[in-house]
Amino acid sequence: MTGDLEPADYPLVAPADLFPRTFSQLADSDPWLFFGSHVAKTHLEMIGGLVLPADPSGLDCCEHNYCPALFDRAPIEYNLIQTQPSDSASSSGHFALVIPHLEDLHAFMTFICRFKSVGHTVSTLLYQESSRDAMHYSYKDCALDYSTLSRTTPTFDHWLESLNASPDIVFALDVQDFLTVTLTMALLHDRYRETTLIRLPRTDLPYSDWIGSLALRELRSQSRAFVNVVI
Repeated sequence: MTGDLEPADYPLVAPADLFPRTFSQLADSDPWLFFGSHVAKTHLEMIGGLVLPADPSGLDCCEHNYCPALFDRAPIEYNLIQTQPSDSASSSGHFALVIPHLEDLHAFMTFICRFKSVGHTVSTLLYQESSRDAMHYSYKDCALDYSTLSRTTPTFDHWLESLNASPDIVFALDVQDFLTVTLTMALLHDRYRETTLIRLPRTDLPYSDWIGSLALRELRSQSRAFVNVVI
């Protein structure tokens, strides 16, 4: 680089010898792709760049044959950008658990209690249990209150409306019973457009404790299918 500063179209500072004289003519379509390819050709390793840690001196270059050649250049001064986790990943969520029996609640408690321990709110409806004086369930050191269908909340839709806020996630069993159609239809209402429904097979519940480690953002994306094909 020369001592004179000139305006640049791209936020990049690099030695002038990295840029060929024909760069402006050849890079009109995709300058970053062209520049990366050009830089790669200047090294025997044929790579366009490396992502370095905050302290590159800690790298064990003996395990990477290309490291010594790349670090022969003058040291690069750089600024680190500190990133903070997004609000959607760390914020507390409101979960609704809609299941028929107390036995099913016991199977859900492993990851439900984990949700509660990190600050999530959990509302529970046992729609095939009768009303009792104390609708309270304890599991180890975790306690959970639950509701049943009653005169004031005769349907799932009524129960949803009785909650303080619309749930972010609704957990239910993958079963066919009288509430299945009601559950799906109720969540089609516009006020629940941000609510994600997750159905779990009853046979999978003993192996579903890993769900408690997922963030709210990750749970919201569970209804989206992704297929990765690796060849």
